[in-house]
Amino acid sequence: MSRGDDELREAARRGYRERFGVDLQEPVRE
Repeated sequence: MSRGDDELREAARRGYRERFGVDLQEPVRE
C-alpha cells in the first residue's frame, strides 16, 4: 500500500465526517 493511497483514504474519511457528521465505518456483517 502506498502512502499516497493512505492519505487519499484519510481525506475521504475526513470529508465524509464533515458532510454527514459521523465517522465512516465499515459495514458490519454477521
